[in-house]
Amino acid sequence: MEITFTRTGGRDDWVSVMRDDGSPLRWPWPAVGPQLPHDLVHFVVETHLRISWGFWGRVAAGADFGSLSQLADRLAAGEQPADASGGAELAQVECIVRAVWPPDDPVTDEELLDQVEAWCRQRRIPPPETLCAQTLERLRARLRAVEEQWRTLAAGQSLVLSYRP
Repeated sequence: MEITFTRTGGRDDWVSVMRDDGSPLRWPWPAVGPQLPHDLVHFVVETHLRISWGFWGRVAAGADFGSLSQLADRLAAGEQPADASGGAELAQVECIVRAVWPPDDPVTDEELLDQVEAWCRQRRIPPPETLCAQTLERLRARLRAVEEQWRTLAAGQSLVLSYRP
């Protein structure tokens, strides 16, 4: 699946998707200056941790974007996953995204790990098996690198990324 994040210089940036089956999707994302779009943070987290049934794995599998966005918003707000269809992985990702972005606090990787584990416990889900302080350190470095790429884009330019579940 090919994902294009386009910086417009206006009120909304855009996310465009071409699924492997040829079906396209496109949606706006409120521009937040130099900060990464939330869905781009999801991409970095999910690909770095090899989470296959998070937001982007579901998009790749053909999920309805509106329903998926509503589910992700509810999970981000603290709702516990109620189904066995992978809601736990999406909730795990929301916990991690909440901890790592935006990078406001100068916390250690160990403190971040504690935050993620606490938020996962609140939702009665385990943290991802691959999550440790060293993984978070590498994830934060990758997010900073992608943020630098995003910041250098002029209006109308895009980051084009490939997602393979």
